[in-house]
Amino acid sequence: MATSPKHDLRISWFFCPFLIILASQWPRVGGELECVKTGPCSCEKPDGSGGIDLVTLARVGQPLVYDKLGRDLNLYSYNPCLPLEEPSGASVCSNVAVCMSREVDGRRTYYNCGEHLYSDFVYNNDTGYIDLIYTGGFAEAEVRHTVIHLQCGQKFDLDIQGYQEDIRTVVMTMTTPCACMTGCEGYKDLSPGSVLLIIFTVSLGFYFAAGAFYLHTVREKQGCDMIPHRHMWTELFSLIRDGCCFVIGPCRSNDPDILYSQYEKAEYDGPV
Repeated sequence: MATSPKHDLRISWFFCPFLIILASQWPRVGGELECVKTGPCSCEKPDGSGGIDLVTLARVGQPLVYDKLGRDLNLYSYNPCLPLEEPSGASVCSNVAVCMSREVDGRRTYYNCGEHLYSDFVYNNDTGYIDLIYTGGFAEAEVRHTVIHLQCGQKFDLDIQGYQEDIRTVVMTMTTPCACMTGCEGYKDLSPGSVLLIIFTVSLGFYFAAGAFYLHTVREKQGCDMIPHRHMWTELFSLIRDGCCFVIGPCRSNDPDILYSQYEKAEYDGPV
């Protein structure tokens, strides 16, 4: 029994809304993110749809972390938004964002590893997250950098990988809800488009799994014949073309029924 183009078109129209939602959400899921700096610890997406703001992590009078031991056994102090001083009266770590200290010849030595004035937000192609980069040490002619990989997560965590001597850079990874593009509470929120995308993905997976199971166990199909509605999926693009013609046809004063008659009926190669 052959299926008519109109019947196939009705099936394609069922999937069109999900395909449109998938296409609209894809740039948000996999596309590069750009965040323009708006303050020493905040940035905003160019289209105004979200941004990162670490101001709630700021501490007045004390850093967010103080003398935290890194993997390289150096001690680090860090305050994302407000300047810190360590130790009191030491000029090298006065009004800085990141300060590193370590034992050198039996003495505790401090290093300026970044200042708020010289901070920037940069998209990291490797991790898919935004990096907060500090630079400091200009006054001492010993320029150093700190790269903080910001990760959107439910709980706060600061992992200090340590100081890389060859590139004079401290590397950290900070996980916090405030690193989410939708704000400090954004980790718990899902947009309607994201909900629909999740529902579509789960439904599509269930459709293929259940269909393949039925065709294999009941109809004893093997290989590609286990794909439910295989004929429809192989003709998907032509069905989408027919749907576009159906929409555009009335705008061009063409009779949709006549327009359909211009296409040959699809050949049916047996039950699928």
